[in-house]
Amino acid sequence: MLFAEMRSAEVRQGQIRAVPRTGSVGPVEAARIAGEIWASVVINDRLTADLPTDISHLPPAAREGAARLLIELVPEHLDLLRILLDDSVSRVRSAAGAAASSLAKADSAAAEDLLAAISNSAAFADCFGNVLHALAERSLLLPASTLQACEYAAKAIATRSAGAARVGYDLSRLIFRLYQQTDDPDSRRRCLDVIDQLAQNGTYGLSQLLDSQR
Repeated sequence: MLFAEMRSAEVRQGQIRAVPRTGSVGPVEAARIAGEIWASVVINDRLTADLPTDISHLPPAAREGAARLLIELVPEHLDLLRILLDDSVSRVRSAAGAAASSLAKADSAAAEDLLAAISNSAAFADCFGNVLHALAERSLLLPASTLQACEYAAKAIATRSAGAARVGYDLSRLIFRLYQQTDDPDSRRRCLDVIDQLAQNGTYGLSQLLDSQR
């Protein structure tokens, strides 16, 4: 029903987004597509009275679909993405957390806003590895919130084995960059605290980076 309403609204509003026929996809994917259409209608300010006005009132699969569209538009419409980053359903949070990939190339202000949104959300516990990887690949100045993200990750990987090597390597690279990037004594102290914690845990990649600094 939601898919039909969204498709009808899309036609009425003159949207040109290509949408598969309902017969070509299953009900879950149809709901995801409906969520994408809903998000498209909302951000274009074309929501009609017969459609939900609150993203949290959409079914979980539709919220997941809305996230698929919104992550392509960050940092615009970050207000909607924030809601999905704190969604009660893990797969919705995961879909919203995929916005982390934008951290690699976003400008400084956009990267700071996005990183703050993700790192202060429920989604961060599951996607911090992707966040750190995107930041590690970033050639521009690291956002200020990177240090907070690193401190969280240093504690988290000490109790996790899955993906710990990659996360540890990215974390090691980041914390050294942060130390070199800042002149603030307190920030440098916090960086050294993270490095000490990584050393105590035998984090992958740290010893190689330490050797390269000598």
